[in-house]
Amino acid sequence: IKVIYIPNQQKGEKMNIQTLSKKPTWELKLMVKALSSPVSLFLNDEKAEERLKNAKIVLENRERAEEIRQRKIAIQRVDAQTKSVKKW
Repeated sequence: IKVIYIPNQQKGEKMNIQTLSKKPTWELKLMVKALSSPVSLFLNDEKAEERLKNAKIVLENRERAEEIRQRKIAIQRVDAQTKSVKKW
């Protein structure tokens, strides 16, 4: 039996992009997995569909931000290597 974690939603808490951006990545991934399952797709209401769409957007933005961060680190390493070579 698979157990899928779905975080408890407080009363009146909307799952908009701002709210979801405060959630940890692991929680968003599990939310997307739970809301994307075949059974959930059949049972989802409009709010769940919006929550799924917003969670995917937040995850996509985080992935882009991580890619940019990794590129900056790579550029800094190349710059540092270039500077050390020029000293010789």
